[in-house]
Amino acid sequence: TPRHPAMGARAAINLGLLTLVAALAWLALRPEPATPPPGRPVSEAPPGAVSRIVIERAGQPDVRLERGAQAWRVTAPVDAPADPHRVEALLTLPAARSESGFRASGNDLGQYGLQPPRAVLHFDALALALGDSAPIGGRRYLLNAAEDQVHLVEDRWFAQVFGSAEAWVDPRLLPAGARPVRIALADAAWRRVDGAWRRSPPDPSASADDAAALAEAWQRARALSVRALDPALPWRDEVLVAIEGEPQPLRFAVAEDAGAVLLARRDLALQYRFLARQGRALLGQPAPQE
Repeated sequence: TPRHPAMGARAAINLGLLTLVAALAWLALRPEPATPPPGRPVSEAPPGAVSRIVIERAGQPDVRLERGAQAWRVTAPVDAPADPHRVEALLTLPAARSESGFRASGNDLGQYGLQPPRAVLHFDALALALGDSAPIGGRRYLLNAAEDQVHLVEDRWFAQVFGSAEAWVDPRLLPAGARPVRIALADAAWRRVDGAWRRSPPDPSASADDAAALAEAWQRARALSVRALDPALPWRDEVLVAIEGEPQPLRFAVAEDAGAVLLARRDLALQYRFLARQGRALLGQPAPQE
């Protein structure tokens, strides 16, 4: 039986559509080729384990950060554990890539805020000078003098560089993984004995759950900000927190300021600021009424 011409044309159209669908599916499912990030890295030196960072800023003391056996520490102008998140973020700068740049030699670096620089960051032997923000694009001029190169990089690193030295301090009250075994408040003390919390003086209305919640609050506490100790504030009481494996307890003086609770480490000359609700939880007090 002869085929109708319309049927042959329809079959050809269907075959074409099937071929097109198959081609689109293949394009959608095939792996994308790896695309290298744009620009060149801030430093061509091979990455290594940086052990020291120094932040130099005009008119301010240098901030020194050093890698210890367990964690980073601020060693000047204060001496305290460093904020690991801020340090790790800063350590990504030498490997960052700039979308544009130019040779330093032969250019007036002063017009970019690089002569003199606004700040200089030292990552061991690598020195990177920070200049002004670019007029558009949210970028900042950065000079790698050793490679005679000015880069334009994202400005996300540098707000903390120009902040206070205390901004580099770890906002946690207790070290990571610390396990409280005794918490002495103004009116009571809790001690962990054989895995159970005991209160002195005893209080029938207090429970081990209260102690567990108190210990967890201290373990999780992160201050809104860390500042140099203000001795003029009305510091009172004192909270002692003993940590398992540590010979001496941590001591915190207490004050209130503008609706916030402040806890001070006099040995570090630092004060930690908390919202009233979180601060009262650390002191074993009921939350304030909203």
